[in-house]
Amino acid sequence: THFLPILDRGGKNLAWDDSTTYFKYLDYLLNRYKARISHWEVMNEADLISGQTYQTLGQKYAGILKSIYRHIKTADATATVVVGGMSGITNGFLKAACDNGAYKYFDIMNFHSYRSPEDNIDVYTNLFNMMKQGGWNKHVWMTETGYSTPKTTTNHRDFFSKIIPACLSR
Repeated sequence: THFLPILDRGGKNLAWDDSTTYFKYLDYLLNRYKARISHWEVMNEADLISGQTYQTLGQKYAGILKSIYRHIKTADATATVVVGGMSGITNGFLKAACDNGAYKYFDIMNFHSYRSPEDNIDVYTNLFNMMKQGGWNKHVWMTETGYSTPKTTTNHRDFFSKIIPACLSR
């Protein structure tokens, strides 16, 4: 079992806008917790930062991810870097980030899904196609999920017993 802390985006001044302050924050966390924390998620849902296109966000995220990855690995070569959970796989952010080399600077691919359970199979298929086309291969985690609760449904046993296993098998 691992604790998965999420490294902040940087508050009002995003990490790529004020990297000096951001790396002071990162150094503090790494020095304090590296003996107890082995996995680090780099910025939650950076694709949802408003005011910029997915292309621009992907480029900026790729740049800062490279620096953060190297910083973490220098502090602890055995640490695992988890890409920040994305709210969307097909919104253009991930492709832009990976076109700018981001796939080289994380160990685990991570995303969030708040789609209907049946749609997750397509999400995984799209993700794996993107990985194949880009020539990169990573373990994939879904660290946040939710699903609809229509009034006609009395339980969600099938979500955990059928849908998630089907997604993971693909």
